[in-house]
Amino acid sequence: LYAANTFGAVLGSLVSGYFLIGTIGLTATTWIAVLINFVVAAAIYGYDRLHSGILVTASGSSPDIAGKRIENTPVASMKNRQVTTVVVLYALSGFLSLFLEVAWTRALVWVMGMDAYAFASMLAVFLSGLAIGSYVIARFVKNLRGAIVKLGVIQLLIGVSVLASTVLINNMYGLRQLFENTVAINSFWGSFIFLIAMAAIVMAPPAFLMGMAFPLVLKISLDGKNKVGTGIGNVYAANTIGSVFGALLAGFVSLPLLGVMKSIVIAGCVFLLIAALLFTASRSFRNITLNAGAGILATLSLLLMFGGLPQDFRNSLAKGLNADERLIYFKETVTGDVEVTESRSEGKILRIDGRQVASDGPTDLPSHRYPAHLVSLLNDHPKTALFIAFGAGGTAGSILRYNELERLDAVEICGGVVEPDRRYFTDMNYGVLNDPRLNLIIQDGRNFVRLTDRTYDIIYSGPIHPQSNQGSAALYTREFFTDCRRLLNRGGIQCVWLPLHMPPEDYKIIVRTFQQVYPHSSLWLTTVSPNTISHTHLIGSLDPLTVDFDLVGEKLRKSAVIADLSKLDYVPLANGMDFLGQCVLGDENLREFTAGDRRINTDNLPVAEFFRKIGRKTFTRNRECPALLLSDIVRCAGRGSACAVRATPSQEAEISAKLSAYRIGDNLRIKGHINSILSNVALENARGSKSGMEEAFRLYYA
Repeated sequence: LYAANTFGAVLGSLVSGYFLIGTIGLTATTWIAVLINFVVAAAIYGYDRLHSGILVTASGSSPDIAGKRIENTPVASMKNRQVTTVVVLYALSGFLSLFLEVAWTRALVWVMGMDAYAFASMLAVFLSGLAIGSYVIARFVKNLRGAIVKLGVIQLLIGVSVLASTVLINNMYGLRQLFENTVAINSFWGSFIFLIAMAAIVMAPPAFLMGMAFPLVLKISLDGKNKVGTGIGNVYAANTIGSVFGALLAGFVSLPLLGVMKSIVIAGCVFLLIAALLFTASRSFRNITLNAGAGILATLSLLLMFGGLPQDFRNSLAKGLNADERLIYFKETVTGDVEVTESRSEGKILRIDGRQVASDGPTDLPSHRYPAHLVSLLNDHPKTALFIAFGAGGTAGSILRYNELERLDAVEICGGVVEPDRRYFTDMNYGVLNDPRLNLIIQDGRNFVRLTDRTYDIIYSGPIHPQSNQGSAALYTREFFTDCRRLLNRGGIQCVWLPLHMPPEDYKIIVRTFQQVYPHSSLWLTTVSPNTISHTHLIGSLDPLTVDFDLVGEKLRKSAVIADLSKLDYVPLANGMDFLGQCVLGDENLREFTAGDRRINTDNLPVAEFFRKIGRKTFTRNRECPALLLSDIVRCAGRGSACAVRATPSQEAEISAKLSAYRIGDNLRIKGHINSILSNVALENARGSKSGMEEAFRLYYA
């Protein structure tokens, strides 16, 4: 029964995580579950009505059933203290099971990702192990003879497999590389196989053994007694209560204080201690041989607990770095593991749970500083601003170069970034954490905008990729944009960072969602380098967006702003003309860009987050997505200014003529980047093919 129920849980997690939520939404998925429960209830009720004369009570009046109960009952039943010991230890086993699931998840996100698919896969693998283990043991163990010893052996094997999982985690990047060379992980089924296999290598063996323990504990606790329901309820409750506290202790205490590897090692060693106690309890605490073996096992577990196996997660992460990259900082916190690396080409890189959130290298730096200038130049005299996702503080440091800003509220979900920001990124963020105008709030950004009553002239959200993190995905929905709109002062704007590295239909869904919330919206892009051209910015406002040409020029002449812009080699912002040219799609052009598909991204139906679809070509060729989107941007871009300009009549004519010429050059640069992207893709796909190489060079020289 336990196996059947758990197999159903496996199917439920995969179907909902991979298909239903992204197709019909959270509410409809929940109602399907409700409907299935009603169907099950009706089926049971109907079966009971049809067969009520055959069914017997729990006291057992049927000779056949009573005979089976007698057959499976051992000659010598368990003593009460033995049963109590087993149930208490099984509660501790439940504690360790969920403790380990949290720990394994925190380790595996570095190679599997942090999206819904990764979590659904890990949950399915863990539950599959429990289901298969319980099914197998139920087929082979028919009586209580030696049940406690058997349970002790299983706990011993669980401990060994848990300790072995640290070795696998220590080499998880090598395992990922092996899978990448074996399956096409950028396709739907290839990604599915990779996620399931990666989780199974680490989690399946211990979970299988954990599943084997449950039927054994039930047999021991029932011990031929008639009160089957009471016995099962007690065992299941004890295990589940332990699981609750195991999950809490792992996430909030053990992982931040001890780290992933030490926590897993300690859990494995405690399983060995449980095995030792079970061996002792199996003979009423008086068997010398078992007691001696149990003592040796307990001693070994304590020795392993304090040394002997890899216990530093830093060593595991170092194996995933590039050749010229070195790890200079790592810390595990309640809300994420924070890593800082340094390389000659990319400078210092800040990662949280394996996802890059900032870099001070020349390639990535413009993507952090440019948004600060964009929002400051679009709002005439901003006094207050809200930034969602503080990261390394680069954007916050740049916006505070504008002295007119009086208060900046910056919300960051991971408090672990504060220390490395002070130690390694002060050149990038100008020591912004010491600026009295900064109010750093360690909180979930989504919850903050929903609960606060503060209002702002500028709201900027720049989390990591919307399709790489469930938390980030929540910052690209209609509900989030609506909450932000409520917080805007009159004349205020919201800016959303939106990268091009996603399937075009998902990108357009997010843009269309933004347009539904804001009556006036535009798309801004600087096209000078391969990096900046892949980072677009949506601007939304309640009133028509109008740029004061003279005021923009005046702001750009301030010494602090000039000093900051001088470090951005790839972002030309010398005057107002440069700035206006970066608005590539205005209201009308942006509506043309998103015409056709009517879907939007909501909390209930997060279609952009659940982007993996069977047979989806744009996902299997994800590297081409920027080229496809840039082609559409060029198609929809108009001539002249894409936004209204406040200027003198003589300036307007000059601005219009120059921007038309600027747009021609801009479109040529975009087409050049498109050909560069496609040629690189063709080179990678050619694999020695002569025709493929010829096509790649044709695109390159076009």
